[in-house]
Amino acid sequence: MTSALYEPLAQSAPLAHALAAKHCAQGGCGWYHGVWQYLLLSGLTNSMRSDTEFLLRSFAALALGNRPQRILISGAADYSMLAHVVAAFGVDPEAAHISMIDQCATPLAVNQWYAAQVGLPLETIHTDVLQHLPARPYDLLCTHTFLGLFDESTRHQVLQRWHAAMKPGAKVVTSQRVHPGFSGQQIRFDAAQGAAFIARAADAAATFEPQHQLNGGSLVRFATEYVQRWQRLPIKSEAELVGLFEANGFRIDVLDAADAVAKVADRPSGPTHALATRIRIVATRLA
Repeated sequence: MTSALYEPLAQSAPLAHALAAKHCAQGGCGWYHGVWQYLLLSGLTNSMRSDTEFLLRSFAALALGNRPQRILISGAADYSMLAHVVAAFGVDPEAAHISMIDQCATPLAVNQWYAAQVGLPLETIHTDVLQHLPARPYDLLCTHTFLGLFDESTRHQVLQRWHAAMKPGAKVVTSQRVHPGFSGQQIRFDAAQGAAFIARAADAAATFEPQHQLNGGSLVRFATEYVQRWQRLPIKSEAELVGLFEANGFRIDVLDAADAVAKVADRPSGPTHALATRIRIVATRLA
């Protein structure tokens, strides 16, 4: 049985901002890691929360079957995926060994903080996904909207690395936004989308900032830089996403597209359009 999802954003948002000032200078990712939890806390985005039901349902099904003993979180902006894993599997260190990899030290440190809050041992590995090959393979790999960070060729390399890091029969649980009909090479906020996001930040700031002291700026300033710098590389169809997994040694077990109700409730982390949708996947690593 799953427990309540625990995400203490009011405590972790200022911590993440401080950690980003320390760790993100070399990678230039402080605009993202340093403000991401403030954007969640203020309601400007709900990101992974749009997939909470799917994630907890998928993890719970695995817990009832061949419970995964070694779990990898492959890249993260914050501790939300770890929170979902904890809600589904608990914090018994004898039940599972959980690892997280990321090429930035900020989300690793934020996840270590969260793990300490819930009393969970967590292995954090500061590395690029294409460099990670564990001594012992994983039973479960989970990540969220990760593949949009890479071009098509590199996505195949990521899937190949995942395959090499997992046991035969191991599962991938993920959600990825796809953009049918998108003709560009890069997804960014256009002028109207950016202005709308910043206007929402200004509206939220009126009640948000008196409750939450923001070090280093205001919600509007954070949102403005976020809009200017946010970018992703599009996956343009469900078939492209499925083909990516199947071409690299995985079988799709669950393919769940967000319905109309879910689309209305969704507040994605970046710009979108009418045909864009989240595709939720559970896949099995074949021999």
